[in-house]
Amino acid sequence: ATGLPIVGSKVEGFEELLEDNVNGFSAAYGDHLELSSKIETLIKSRDLREKMSKKSFEKSRKFSWTSIAKNYLSVYK
Repeated sequence: ATGLPIVGSKVEGFEELLEDNVNGFSAAYGDHLELSSKIETLIKSRDLREKMSKKSFEKSRKFSWTSIAKNYLSVYK
């Protein structure tokens, strides 16, 4: 919700938050070299960080309390 790029491992459920190469990067689970490489890429590219930050913030709106409440209400209607 802070609008920062996400960097994490490819684990079940995480793909709902992270769109690889859109709002962050994912690396194979346990592959610390790939993970550090992705972080380094973001450190070196301000433009990419800003682009991914914007996309991450947009994506986070899907998980706002207002959005979640509307989803729950639609289930019970």
